[in-house]
Amino acid sequence: MHPTPLYHITDEQKDSVYEPAEDTFLLLDALEKDREALGQLEPNVVVEIGSGSGIIRYFVSSYFACQYLP
Repeated sequence: MHPTPLYHITDEQKDSVYEPAEDTFLLLDALEKDREALGQLEPNVVVEIGSGSGIIRYFVSSYFACQYLP
């Protein structure tokens, strides 16, 4: 199991950054479950739209050697 990335959202960011919630962690679990299948695709670019905290992007890029477009 891959550890959940650490994140910290400051008081200043709370109004403009989506704090990871249940939906974020559900997606992290699904990505981890499908890691082997995704790895076979050999992704080299990850695009996260509406990235909020960026935790999904960080999680995926920690699994695969890929670039990400913020």
